[in-house]
Amino acid sequence: MDEEKGDGFSGLLEKATNFALANLFWVLLCIPVVTIPAATAGLFATMTPFARGKPVEVFRDFFSGMRQYWRKATLVGAVDALIGVLVAVNFTAFRQMDMSNPIAVLSQSITLFVGLMAIMVNLYFWPMMVSFDLPARRLLENSVRLVFGHPLWSLFMVFLAAVPVVVSIFFLPAAVFVFATISTVAVLVSKAAWRVIGRYVPAEELNETEGE
Repeated sequence: MDEEKGDGFSGLLEKATNFALANLFWVLLCIPVVTIPAATAGLFATMTPFARGKPVEVFRDFFSGMRQYWRKATLVGAVDALIGVLVAVNFTAFRQMDMSNPIAVLSQSITLFVGLMAIMVNLYFWPMMVSFDLPARRLLENSVRLVFGHPLWSLFMVFLAAVPVVVSIFFLPAAVFVFATISTVAVLVSKAAWRVIGRYVPAEELNETEGE
């Protein structure tokens, strides 16, 4: 009985350590900025299996994930950065516009839609990228389909991802962000995304991903 308790405690401690280390690796590797996409790939390569109840080895999974997916991650990161700049520029321009003008209102609505779409597509893209051997273009296409196929769930995922970040930044010590916040986001997003992704994966392929 005591041995079982020990195994349970050691297993819980190992999971907590993997969780915290993955978060710490992400924070440190994002400092150069250009490495943010690769670091995010490493994070999801570790936390997506973690969220699905698979055993993970943080050093192996994080850094092998960075090496394996950095090209796809960097491509998507560049697209995200471009969209982010365009959205920021548009909102800066909106401040100079008469918002009673229907065209200005329409432009602002389109900008909001594009920004929100980009966020929702990303929430599916990262868990799928580390789960399936598909080209980046195919992953993006599938992510867009999932967003349009499940708009309310996709919006809920945005809320789910935002809550830990907002709570951590405004209400908790900085150490929480360094050791827990981003891993929490990755786990929540991965769990939520797979509730949808799993519906469209053939049974034999799903078994393969679960058995890896």
